Amino acid sequence: MTAGRWDFSIEQGATFDHTVSWQGEDGIPIDLAGYVAELQMRTQVFPPTLLIMSSADSGSGLELDPEGGTIRVFISAEATGEMKWMGSQPYVLILRAPDGYVTRLLEGEVTISALP
Repeated sequence: MTAGRWDFSIEQGATFDHTVSWQGEDGIPIDLAGYVAELQMRTQVFPPTLLIMSSADSGSGLELDPEGGTIRVFISAEATGEMKWMGSQPYVLILRAPDGYVTRLLEGEVTISALP
């Protein structure tokens, strides 16, 4: 499976809350029982900064609904307010199956929109 492409924005100082659905070709949600989701965002400045969120870490902001086949990405207003890099940066959303199989579900550019 090739990763889907989705570019999105995060407004600095505002709550970011988005849910991603993973469905098979038949439209039925993929069962995510035992999966771990990981979101990586990288700045393109030197040295690069890596922000990683993992559903395996309590309170990370990534939540899986195994039966619904969804991944919720939640970043508090406080956390987005601390994001100092501006402009577009690459990200990838990865799912790790219980058997170790890794799927790059989504990738693209995330833009941090600065406070006025």
